[in-house]
Amino acid sequence: MTSTTSSSPQAVSAAAPAPQSTASSAASTSASMLPSIPDILYGTAWKDTRTTTLVFTAITAGFRGIDTAGQRKHYREELVGQALHQLEEAGVARREEVWLQTKFTSKDGQDLSGPVPYDPRWPVRKQIRHSAFASLRNLHVSDRWDKAELLEAAKQAAGLAQTSGASAANKGKGRSVDYTQSALGRSSANDEGEQHPSGLPDFAKFRPIGAISPDGKTRPWLDSYLLHSPLRSLEETLQAWQEMELLVQEGWVRHIGFSNVYDSRIWNALLQSINIRPLALQNRWHSSSGHDVSLLSTLSPILSPNDSEGHAIHYQPFWTLTGNPALLRSEPVVRAAIAHDWTPAQVVYKFVNQGMGIQGLRCCVLTGTTDEKHMRQAVQVVNNRHGESHLLTVGEVNEIRKQVYGE
Repeated sequence: MTSTTSSSPQAVSAAAPAPQSTASSAASTSASMLPSIPDILYGTAWKDTRTTTLVFTAITAGFRGIDTAGQRKHYREELVGQALHQLEEAGVARREEVWLQTKFTSKDGQDLSGPVPYDPRWPVRKQIRHSAFASLRNLHVSDRWDKAELLEAAKQAAGLAQTSGASAANKGKGRSVDYTQSALGRSSANDEGEQHPSGLPDFAKFRPIGAISPDGKTRPWLDSYLLHSPLRSLEETLQAWQEMELLVQEGWVRHIGFSNVYDSRIWNALLQSINIRPLALQNRWHSSSGHDVSLLSTLSPILSPNDSEGHAIHYQPFWTLTGNPALLRSEPVVRAAIAHDWTPAQVVYKFVNQGMGIQGLRCCVLTGTTDEKHMRQAVQVVNNRHGESHLLTVGEVNEIRKQVYGE
């Protein structure tokens, strides 16, 4: 997909962040959890066997948010879970203190010759549910998690899969589907047509996030769950989103969002067709898509007040440094780096963190650096909001924005 270019984003006269989005929350949460998504996440793509060590290092360096995916091709979700367990054991950070974001990756984004967290032949809603359960299992590995609750939910889902929604070609087949085995990492029988019924299953209604069982076990959860990319049709994409909405209502997921949506027509069609407003849009920040110029105003409650209901959609740009080497060398960035005694990378991170000069835009910085020094520099510049010396000036933001968007 390609983006449709529109007018340039409006400049902001101040660097204050936009209001926090809460529209996608549908379950009560524990007071000990992070109340909102951090301003910076550590990205775990392409880390392979180094994932555990690098996640441990990143959290130790000050990160409190992790981005991963149920896509063995580029991520090792289970090694993120191992790192979180080690961090708790070492007393560095508890799970409640770390924002966990993962993604559902459709079969088009999977290496089908390797492990996939669902059967690619299944209907999309069933793929979503299996992938979510696999992610919950991968990311919560210690004994303090309520695996019995997860197992029971998977068994209940197996019964639901046999009810309404079968395609015409498969009506009457009545196949029994074992969600339990697939969700917990074992193979299960093929099921071609059954789909999740509308409405919430009784066992899952209004469950609070992180509920404690009678035996003291904590129910696992995902802080944010993104659709890694649109599916082959708008209809399939909306089916996937509807299942993600159910996961929010069932108390397995706090927030949901989108990734890799670059065409403004598709984006607007999605926003007009969903019930739960997304927490985030995670996109490649690159000239090939116009740096998302056609989408950014729709994320702001100030620039799109009639559509947003007052809630910002967090913009999560990736390839911020790798995809923009010329920006790092540009005169506005170099000048700001000298003025603030920052590295050019820190200037770009701060530019994103301050909303890129676009009214009401709330941004979440993503970085996947493997260098501990660079990790600490990124956290330091993003999280420090105290005093004018720790912010880019309005003039600096405007000059960098012009460098990117050509205003």
